[in-house]
Order: sequence, then C-alpha cells, then structure tokens
Amino acid sequence: MTLSSEEPSERKPIHRMLGVIIILAVTLGGFPLHGTAAQTLDGENMNLPVRLAQMVQDLSGEEETPAHDYTNDPRVEAIRIFFAEHNMPAADYAEAFVRAADENDFEHVFLLAAIARWETSGGKYLSNPQNTRMNNILGYGPKHYSFPTVEAGIHYVTSVLAGNVDRMAHYYADKDLKGILKSYNSVRHGYYDKITSAMDEIELLAQQISTDTTNIGEADSAQSVEAKLAMNL
Repeated sequence: MTLSSEEPSERKPIHRMLGVIIILAVTLGGFPLHGTAAQTLDGENMNLPVRLAQMVQDLSGEEETPAHDYTNDPRVEAIRIFFAEHNMPAADYAEAFVRAADENDFEHVFLLAAIARWETSGGKYLSNPQNTRMNNILGYGPKHYSFPTVEAGIHYVTSVLAGNVDRMAHYYADKDLKGILKSYNSVRHGYYDKITSAMDEIELLAQQISTDTTNIGEADSAQSVEAKLAMNL
C-alpha cells in the first residue's frame, strides 16, 4: 500500500510543537527545579517535566485507558454467588480472584476460585486450629507456606500458574489446563475433574448473570422509548 506524501498543512505546526516539547522535557527532566513558580506552572503541584509530558499527551490526543469497573463484573458476581451458595468465606475475595487473573493475563479466570473450593473448602480451613498456612486460601506450597494477606496469596499463586514467576515457570508456563493442574496437585485422585467441574459451575453462573444484565438493560431501554413516545402523544 502506498502512502501519500502529502500531509495536511495544519498538522505540521503540531508536529513541530511536539518535537520542541519532547526536547524540553528530556532536557529539563535531568535538572532539579527550584522555586514554587517552576513547580506550579498551572497552579498545581506538578514539576515542569511532568507537565510537559502531560502536554505531549494532550496534543497527541492519547487518553489513558479507564480502570475496569469490577463492581459490575459478571465474573466477580459469579464467584461471589458460587462461594456464598456453599457458605464459604472465599465469597469475600471474589474480586481478588478476577483482578489477579486480569493483571496476569491468565485465561483461566475461574481456576483459582475452583482450587480454593477444593484446597481449603473455600477458605473454611483457614480458621482451623490445625492450619499452618496463614492466609493461604489456595493451599499452595509446603507446610507453613503463608502470605501476609489472602489477597496477596491469590495474586502470587495466580502469577505462578500464569507462568509469570521465573523460578516456577518451567512447571506452568505454556501448559494447558490439564498440565497446570498436574503440576499443582498430582497426588489427589480425580483432582482435574473436581476443579473443572467447579470452573464450569462458575462459568455458567457468569453467563446467566451477563444474560440477565443484558435483558435488564434492553428492558430499561424499551421502557425509556415507550415513555418518550407517550410524552409526545
């Protein structure tokens, strides 16, 4: 495909300005700035290099991707309902399971929740006096393997299973679900079937929630149209 050599004349000043701003940002970024005026170019507590970088972003038209809203995420609600129906405390960590999967680009979103279901009865075993793995809702590692918080444990183990922890990558990286579970627990009989059954249950819940949400949205839209039509009659 041949690109035209012509460039709209109105873009040339912007490109020149971007070049000047980038040079200023790089140059000034290496020197300390003194005085309130230099640190508050527009009345905000922002130093010059940071402000220049913001100007580059504004001129280029690029915007930061808005943070994902997990409060209305069907996956989170599905995990919460799954554990709540079994009266398991892991329901309180539904969002942590989904966040950890997203942050690690882990395709098996419901795997860790399913593991928690069978390894610690959805967190019930954590309060058992015989438990030696503090905050380890996934039953990961040897005896006494603990985490500072349940959320920290969920995130770390997800990183491991996603192949993102170098020293453990040879066990999990580039493996399918069966391979991952074989590395995680090769001792318990029928482990793969139990885990995948729980994953399927959560997946079905997520699909139902997503469908219900879509239907409610469509119903609300229809009611809104009907109301507007009624007002115009």
